[in-house]
Amino acid sequence: MNKTLLFSVVSALWLSFTSILFAAVGDPASQSNTNLGDQFSEKADDSRGPKEIKPWRIVRRDDIAKVWAGNPVAFAFTQKENFLFIGFYDGADRKMVLGQKDLRKPDSAWTFKKLETAIGWDSHNYIRIAFDSENYLHVSGNMHCVPLIYFRSEKPLDIQSVEPVHRMLAADLSKEARGKALENRCTYPHFLTDAAGNLIFTYRDGGSGNGNQLWNVYDVKTKTWRRLLDVPMFDGEGDCNAYYVGPLMGPDGYYHVAWVWRDTPDCATNHDLSYMKSRDLLHWEKSDGTPQPLPVTRSNSEVVAPLKNGEGLLNPLVALGFDQEGRVILTYTRYDQNKNNRRFLLNVGGGGSVVEDIKLVDSRTFNFGSWADNIVFRNVKALSTMMCSDGITSGGRGLLVDGAWIYVGDNALVVSGLADSSYRDVAIGTSCNAIFPQGRNERIRMENIDVFRADE
Repeated sequence: MNKTLLFSVVSALWLSFTSILFAAVGDPASQSNTNLGDQFSEKADDSRGPKEIKPWRIVRRDDIAKVWAGNPVAFAFTQKENFLFIGFYDGADRKMVLGQKDLRKPDSAWTFKKLETAIGWDSHNYIRIAFDSENYLHVSGNMHCVPLIYFRSEKPLDIQSVEPVHRMLAADLSKEARGKALENRCTYPHFLTDAAGNLIFTYRDGGSGNGNQLWNVYDVKTKTWRRLLDVPMFDGEGDCNAYYVGPLMGPDGYYHVAWVWRDTPDCATNHDLSYMKSRDLLHWEKSDGTPQPLPVTRSNSEVVAPLKNGEGLLNPLVALGFDQEGRVILTYTRYDQNKNNRRFLLNVGGGGSVVEDIKLVDSRTFNFGSWADNIVFRNVKALSTMMCSDGITSGGRGLLVDGAWIYVGDNALVVSGLADSSYRDVAIGTSCNAIFPQGRNERIRMENIDVFRADE
């Protein structure tokens, strides 16, 4: 029986602070008295295919600490071996704090170490925690166009031995040395491991609209960093910078990356959703397998959704994933013909896609189709109670909606630019006009469509 536990950190607002709560979520069918560490160390079933969804319940919750809540900022939470690790900003003085708990001793107290860096009022300044192959801690965060902030432990799995380093390639901490190493204006730290288990660190050098993405790799033997790439991965050439998602390892053995270009600090200047992939993080390809030169620039990269400035492309809402056939799926936002910002889905490389078991609540931005051709939607539940000119829209060529429950509230299901498409087994609820044809629609087939008025 799967006894894997899911651990989460949640925040509960209390006056001007929040409390970090540690929750252990367990399978109620399990009657085992095994301690939390043993249960958590079991591997979850990662096989592909439909999974049986079982109910879960909270079996333990710990109130950990009061944290800073004056502005939203992401904390760090991870598990390594038999320990949980957290990173947060203290509620009293805003300083970065590391926490550690031994899962083999579920009743033991959390231990903490406060680090000498404090957050201001900037939500960019999230915290990242990672481990190298010898289990030494690496911590970075609280950075928005500032000199590199980086800590490392002197003992494996031990927050008490974490000490400031604040440099990776710089010869020393002088402004000149940091500037030469491009460690003077750092933002968006991110750790990951490559296929060989090497620890990778990436960050943006420069500012929004004028920055480059740099990548370092750690040598556990010499405890030193070096450049993973001889050139920046992304180079805005002084005119823009890339806001990227990934690298995400896919079922095909490739790392996948998507990004938008931004010309200025204003997110309205985002444009050109782009994509590439790599097996080793060193050699990159476009979706058709042709080489992607480095550094990636606007002129040499593959644009999969050619959007201009002011067309609603928001970098925080770009998401990267895979369908059941392992094909790359991107979701992104753009304005429709009525200037409403809506969410779109794109199958990179074309060839159609199957999207199943979508459940959306209060979504004013979801579209059936309108992004690519030959897409199949199955078992879709979409609820739109938010007032907007078009509740949920549908368009495209070769669209099949097979089994859907759609409620659009005071809005409408707008059908626009639809051709050679079919709807079957669809229930539509509304308190106004249910289906509103807009634009030219051709060769549409509908089977077993139920329309009901929710206010009657």
